[in-house]
Amino acid sequence: MDHSRFLLLPDGARALYSNVLFADLLRRFATIERTLGDAAAAQRLDHVHLRFVRGINAHSGTRRRVSTTISRLGEKADERSSSEGNMLAVLSGVAPQDRVQRVLATVRQTNWRTAGSVTITPPMTHVDAHNDQNVKVWPWWNAVEVAGAFSQW
Repeated sequence: MDHSRFLLLPDGARALYSNVLFADLLRRFATIERTLGDAAAAQRLDHVHLRFVRGINAHSGTRRRVSTTISRLGEKADERSSSEGNMLAVLSGVAPQDRVQRVLATVRQTNWRTAGSVTITPPMTHVDAHNDQNVKVWPWWNAVEVAGAFSQW
């Protein structure tokens, strides 16, 4: 979660990133409960997970470059393209299957550079241009992006 502290609204993608991580946590906890034999606890967590995912996707759209879940704080939408939030949404199943190819295409169109995919674009203004979170290529996040793309094959 340390990564999200730099992705502050309205100038980042903290809501998408954090919400996707929480949805994935609920899904994993449900799997743990099911494995341990507590079907009732697993079902409760599955229900909360489904409600949470529906809530995330209720605030989705195609505003400008963003073609997956839009980060929101109240009614203030963030229109940056964050490869990390989008790829985590794909990998965790938060992005609906009918939108995954559009998500991958948008990240390819907006975030790809010669050296790799940048974490977020356009630049955030609440941190300086040298900040390692601001329009930088991170091999770790590029590996997550590759995992997201290959998960669809």
